[in-house]
Amino acid sequence: MLVAASLIVAFVLKAVPSGWMLGLLGLIPVGMGIKLLIAGQSDDGDVIERQITNKRGVILNVAFITIATCGADNIGIYVPLFTQMNVSSIITVLFTFAVMLTIFALIGYLLVKLPLVAKIFDRWGGLVTAIVYIGLGGYILLESGTIQHFIQI
Repeated sequence: MLVAASLIVAFVLKAVPSGWMLGLLGLIPVGMGIKLLIAGQSDDGDVIERQITNKRGVILNVAFITIATCGADNIGIYVPLFTQMNVSSIITVLFTFAVMLTIFALIGYLLVKLPLVAKIFDRWGGLVTAIVYIGLGGYILLESGTIQHFIQI
């Protein structure tokens, strides 16, 4: 659902005349990453755990957690990314996303059952997430020509 909402917003924003203007959307994930570095990650674990116990099935649990905890984050990441892509690239990304999400969910499920791995993810997960957000935002700013546009001014 979040990816579909992001695609709709991205197609609407494709009407913006200059690509470098769309690249300014790359500031969203950069800002999210910086906020995560400064403020840290909120801990909604208790609320999420209570809500999960009322649901059935792993897929429903993952979908529920994703929507409840980071729906706006996902839209903030995907919209800028999708506005910089053509249709064939979007199809490739969506297919890759579906396959990799399945693989990573399974690997993550198996890994976090190991106490040492769970401890590492608990400690460093927020930092890694922030770095990925900032990197993706920088990629969008660079790939869209936004940085180059402002350097030339």
